[in-house]
Amino acid sequence: DILRKAELFKEKERTLS
Repeated sequence: DILRKAELFKEKERTLS
């Protein structure tokens, strides 16, 4: 699901920050 991927991407970006 694109929505799920977008959520995962956001979480990954948060961890990177």
